[in-house]
Amino acid sequence: MEHAVSAGMRIAVQSNAQTRFAIKETERKEGVRVCMNH
Repeated sequence: MEHAVSAGMRIAVQSNAQTRFAIKETERKEGVRVCMNH
């Protein structure tokens, strides 16, 4: 039971990190686009 929970937590943390990375990449691209417009 505990093993399954820790595995689930690890997956959640991993996907959260990937999501944060994707958001950061998107913000960076959006920022570049905004800079280009100005």
